[in-house]
Amino acid sequence: MLSGHVSLREARADASRATHLSLSHARLEELPPDLLEFPNLRRIELSHNRLTRLSDVIFDLPGLEKLSLRDNRLVKLHDRLEALGSLRKLNLSLNPSLDADVALTQLARLPRLEVLSLSDSRLSHLPEAFMALRSLKVLHLHGNALRTLPSGFEALYRMQKLSLDGNPWSDATATLDQACRLRNLAVLAYRESGLVRVPAAMGGLRSLVHLDLGRNPGLDVESLLEALTRLPRLTRLFLHDCGLTSLPERITELKSLTSLTLSGNPLQGLPAALARMPSLQELMLYRTPLEPGAVEALRRGNPRLRILGF
Repeated sequence: MLSGHVSLREARADASRATHLSLSHARLEELPPDLLEFPNLRRIELSHNRLTRLSDVIFDLPGLEKLSLRDNRLVKLHDRLEALGSLRKLNLSLNPSLDADVALTQLARLPRLEVLSLSDSRLSHLPEAFMALRSLKVLHLHGNALRTLPSGFEALYRMQKLSLDGNPWSDATATLDQACRLRNLAVLAYRESGLVRVPAAMGGLRSLVHLDLGRNPGLDVESLLEALTRLPRLTRLFLHDCGLTSLPERITELKSLTSLTLSGNPLQGLPAALARMPSLQELMLYRTPLEPGAVEALRRGNPRLRILGF
């Protein structure tokens, strides 16, 4: 079996056994008919090309499981998209001309789709049909123009990883509250979202291990910690560039935390009890005005703690 992303030339050396193919940066404007030479393809990398649509040749690959169309010029997908019934991973990020209403309605016909990337594509809304993607486990929506999530978003109950960064939400707290109804989330990114108050619903994310709330100046850390102290599995917390001048002592109640990022905050000090957090292994303090003495005190209190940025 030819595994790994191989070029067209390499794949032709053993066409019947080729499963992965890379055609990135090939200046393609159409899908090459040569794809029909490889009936067992499972993954195709077509990022950074000039494709405006999907042509029929793709539907002669019924076993296709992973398709990347990142950074193309897609305007539409295809009316026969449901023919890709084995597709599990699809990357459509950086396609700002894509007709979202039509494309996302077509995507709803892919019952096995588990990973979907739609970042940086100027999406202004998600159609209700999007809620039919009940198999989704990973969804990337960062860098769009979304103001709300559709009602019933919690129907995507299998979701484990969700990125909503950098959207102009009309109500950042209400949107995050919706996202927190996805009780199986393990990774949640909500950077640069205008968030101030953290909804109490976040405390129900009992599987959450990774939370990124960076670049939310004005973030209310008290409401954040009120929710986070109820999360037994949280190991990584990113609070960089949030305008924090201090950190409440209550941060030490996060017993499972292994990594804490506080870079880019105008911190005037840190709780000495940080050195006694049982699981903390890494503390990021780049671009902070902390006095070296405060940092050295933490190092003395916990020699095993890696403090980066000093």
